[in-house]
Amino acid sequence: MLRFNYIPNSRSLGGIVRAQSRHGYPDTPEHKQTHIKLLGQLDDYKLQLQSGENLNYEALMVFLTQWLTQHIRYSDQDYAAFLRKKGVK
Repeated sequence: MLRFNYIPNSRSLGGIVRAQSRHGYPDTPEHKQTHIKLLGQLDDYKLQLQSGENLNYEALMVFLTQWLTQHIRYSDQDYAAFLRKKGVK
């Protein structure tokens, strides 16, 4: 059975948003909304598991793989480039 031993939450993702704000990242509001949407989607999967509903594990893995690769490839890379331009290491 799939277990959610660690699920990102508003506190862990809040650290990212605080760091973006501290460095003046202009896309912080959009990035924050993306994370809020992710948390809601993960909560839906968690509720399905907890309630005993059948969970489409393949769909879950596709969702997570796509979200992580797309988010890291685009959104996080934009943030990293912004930090490099500011000289943040």
